[in-house]
Amino acid sequence: HRGDAWAKFQQMVALQGGSVESLEKITTVHRAPFIGEFKADRSGVLHRMDAGGIGQVVLELGAGRSKAADPVDFAVGCDQIAKTGTQVNAGDVLLRVHARTKTVLARALDILPQHIEVV
Repeated sequence: HRGDAWAKFQQMVALQGGSVESLEKITTVHRAPFIGEFKADRSGVLHRMDAGGIGQVVLELGAGRSKAADPVDFAVGCDQIAKTGTQVNAGDVLLRVHARTKTVLARALDILPQHIEVV
């Protein structure tokens, strides 16, 4: 059911003494200035979403560390990631990219096609 994961996450935060109310502010506090949609270029079945390749794109956005001392930008990354095996139409959003700059966003959107396949 939609929202079950969010409810479970809130429950885990509360059980560990965290502030559930603060979670509601997370999307406004950590918001990237540029959001771009990666859309299907054709209709068909979403056959492949290469997690390693998409993870590398996310790392380049600044959402992860390549070494322990690297900072993490909690506002950047990907969301609304479509599930493999689903039927998609040309123009459907397969994922959204959140980035700090237009240049980084454009680069991510240019790299993603090699990691996503619709057949």
